[in-house]
This record gives sequence, C-alpha cells and structure tokens, in this order.
Amino acid sequence: MTLAREVRLIAANGSARLVQQPVLPGHPAGQEPPALAPVKQIIREPSDLQDSVLLLPAAAPGSAQVIEAEILPGSAEHVAFHLFASEDGSTGTVLGYHAATGRLVLDRSRSGDTGFHEKFSSAESAPLVLEDGVLKLQIVVDHCSVEVFAQGGAVVLTDLVFPGAESQANWLAAAGGPATIQKLTVSTLN
Repeated sequence: MTLAREVRLIAANGSARLVQQPVLPGHPAGQEPPALAPVKQIIREPSDLQDSVLLLPAAAPGSAQVIEAEILPGSAEHVAFHLFASEDGSTGTVLGYHAATGRLVLDRSRSGDTGFHEKFSSAESAPLVLEDGVLKLQIVVDHCSVEVFAQGGAVVLTDLVFPGAESQANWLAAAGGPATIQKLTVSTLN
C-alpha cells in the first residue's frame, strides 16, 4: 500500500518547507483522522530504554499498522524500529535515527526477499533536525511497504519490502546510551 498524501507548504525558519501527511483510508484530507482500532498504547508516561529492546505488537497479516512515537534520543547513539523481523533478528527492515550524523535511515537490505535485483537491497536516508530534541515519527506498515513521516512530515521515507511469512516481529531498540520514549502507540488500520 502506498497511501495518498496531503502535501502543503509551511513557513520554517524564514523559508518555505514542503511537508507531507498520510491520508488514512476513510478520512478526507484536511480533516481529523478516523479512530484507528484497536489502539495499543505501549508507553503512557516517559520511559527510558537503554541497550535493550521493547517488543511491539506483531505485524497483522491482511491489515496495516500505524506506529506513532515521540522519543528523546538523549545520549543514545542509535534508536531503531525493527519491522517485519524474524524472531532471531536475522531478517527485518530497520528504521533508525543515528545521533552522530543526524540522519534517519530506512534499511531494507535484510528485509526478506531482496535477491531478485542487485539494487533492491538498499538503505535510504535523509538528514533530520529534531524539534526540542524530540524525534517524532508516524510509521505506516503493511504486508509490503513501510512509510515513514518524521517531524510532522518534514522528512518522508517510503520503501517496498517483501518479508517472509515468519517475519512478523516488531520492536524498538536503543543502543549506546539511554533514550526516553515519551509516547508510543500502535494502531491497526483495516
């Protein structure tokens, strides 16, 4: 699935900036999104994650998930969502923020079936400026795509992925120091 997007210009730091937001099914552009159900609020109050993993609901065959997160990377070197991962972590798509470079990276090099073309196995990245030190992500995943809207749509990354049937695990990890998860919800989009 590639979602339709609302595209608009905003003023940012004295210049025009293009931002994109997903238009979720059943909700016209410019209106509040529909209630997504069921919503699983993983984090209700700030919680630290350091050199560990927070398990998220597994991918649900036949439906999409919307993951919304607000994270203070703090002194963590790397904060990453592992999506469509195998239980042992040997395969999966990784969406990571690298503090040293200030880049958001969507890596599908181990996302499942990547052998059909030599250039498919890739990692896309974009510079990302945090607002007040907060990483804000809206991630939409379905059986064959990952769409990322960062910082209110100021940075958008989209990739096709072809995970194996056994690759349905999702988790969030922080490495190299503590990160604080301020908000984390996972919703199902039918």
